[in-house]
Amino acid sequence: MKNCKNLVAAFAFAAALASFPGVAHAQAEAAAAAAAEPIISKVVSEVVPKKDPPGTLWLRAQIIHADSHSMIVQEQANPRMIHTFSYTPALQGVMQGLQNNGGYRYGDKVRILYQQAHPGEFVALRIKGKPS
Repeated sequence: MKNCKNLVAAFAFAAALASFPGVAHAQAEAAAAAAAEPIISKVVSEVVPKKDPPGTLWLRAQIIHADSHSMIVQEQANPRMIHTFSYTPALQGVMQGLQNNGGYRYGDKVRILYQQAHPGEFVALRIKGKPS
């Protein structure tokens, strides 16, 4: 008797599953075709990295003192090496704006693109780093 009840319950369950609609294959194919096509919002020209001017070098450093006219830094690779940089006229305006907002402080880590103008005179062309 119990087997008959189990058989009837299994048959009713199978009939219920069969009555539910299946996957709409036409919609699935359209969704797959739409997913395969890339969506292009706008065309971007080739990205060209900035070229550093000849005779320039990057330096990873830690700020000792910085103001709107010069910056004294300590190399991260060799903490005994200390450099003083002046700024280009374009960078001097940027540094003045940074100085007005708090500027760089002792211990800030920066990367400096510099050029040696004369022996012993270094000029910073670009400075990357987050002021505190």
